Amino acid sequence: MFGIGGWKQVGATFDMKRQAAIREQLEQAGIEYQVKVQNRLKSGVLSGNQRARLGSAGENAASEREYLFYVQKAEEEKARRVIESAGR
Repeated sequence: MFGIGGWKQVGATFDMKRQAAIREQLEQAGIEYQVKVQNRLKSGVLSGNQRARLGSAGENAASEREYLFYVQKAEEEKARRVIESAGR
């Protein structure tokens, strides 16, 4: 499970191109990573289906999915530097 057993969240983005750049940089640096994709409009156990209640009017399609990056705790600082450089 993410965040447990030595995995730490080191970054997040809604931008598909940025997440691809981050993945590429982490791979080139030889850092093992995992990505969790959260669909912010899907139904949930407690929240119900937001889209069913509210529709999609006014929703920004670009912010529908959030990409969360996790790495092993030992690689956390290195990964943060790599992710920071991927944004340039």
